[in-house]
Amino acid sequence: MKALFIVLNKTEKLNDLLKKFSDNGIYGGTIMESQGMASTLIGSGDESSIYMKLSGFLNQGRPFNKTIMMVLEDGQVAKARSCVYDILGDLNKANTGIFFTVPLDSWAGIRTNE
Repeated sequence: MKALFIVLNKTEKLNDLLKKFSDNGIYGGTIMESQGMASTLIGSGDESSIYMKLSGFLNQGRPFNKTIMMVLEDGQVAKARSCVYDILGDLNKANTGIFFTVPLDSWAGIRTNE
C-alpha cells in the first residue's frame, strides 16, 4: 500500500482530476486546503525576505492550492500518475503541482481488493 499526495497548484483542474480518478476506479481521497511556504512568507510582510524579492515568479498569483491524499494499492499508483499527467500535463513545468507516494506498513479502516 502507498499513501499518495498530490499538491495541486492549478486548483481549477481539481474536479477534472477527481472525475478522471473515478473513471479509472480510483476512489477514497481526502482533499485539504493548503498553502505553500513561499506564499506564506510573502504574506508575512517581511520585505527583506528573498521570497518577497521572488514573489513575482512564485506560484503565479495563486496563494492557495489543494492537497489530495489517498491510500492506494501498489498497482494503482501508475494508473493514478497517468490520470494526473492526463489532466495536468508535465508536472516538471513550474507551478503545476507535486506528486509523490510514501510506503505504508500499517493501516486500518481502508478497504482493499486483497
